[in-house]
Amino acid sequence: MISKKNNILIASILAVFSFFMIAYSSCKKAGSDNTRCKNVVCRNGGNCNQANNKCSCPVGYEDSVCGTKTVGKYYSNWGVKQTIMYSDSVGYAGTDTFYTTELKATATPTTFYFTNFNNNPYYSNVLCTLDETNSYHFRIDTISPFQMFYYSYQLLSGEGNLNKTKDTITAKFVTRHRNFTSNWQVDSVRMVLARHDY
Repeated sequence: MISKKNNILIASILAVFSFFMIAYSSCKKAGSDNTRCKNVVCRNGGNCNQANNKCSCPVGYEDSVCGTKTVGKYYSNWGVKQTIMYSDSVGYAGTDTFYTTELKATATPTTFYFTNFNNNPYYSNVLCTLDETNSYHFRIDTISPFQMFYYSYQLLSGEGNLNKTKDTITAKFVTRHRNFTSNWQVDSVRMVLARHDY
């Protein structure tokens, strides 16, 4: 006959055994999840997502291991069709301008330069910055001193989108400048860029 003391001992042993089995299973499960990304090396600050075993890339980088600069695909010469959508001076709305620009690299993966911006040779390093949450949307710099006022030309605002097919870019911006009558003119402009090497 099993004594009451033995019953307590067996129950205690079973309880401890059950506790260790639960703890072991939990640790094993967590460990197996943690090893899903064991062979995935994310570059440039990317992190491996345990749920899908893929890299989540910071803004400015893409591909399966975050090794490609998003803007790198756009470094090229572009043909620009620029249309004045609105002007506070009569007769300018609807005017088209055609010229060539180039997208160039900067020191960071989240920025790039426009050359010959608005067909203005004094605006050959206009800085554009990618959106913090969308690598294909950018804002045009209006803070730098030469952007604010240079040769009677002021860039007031601007933004755009890099097309994921890599063959077009669209942007809109607002300028303030002196026209041929020496009056200040404000224009709202739309740009459509088509890649020259396609």
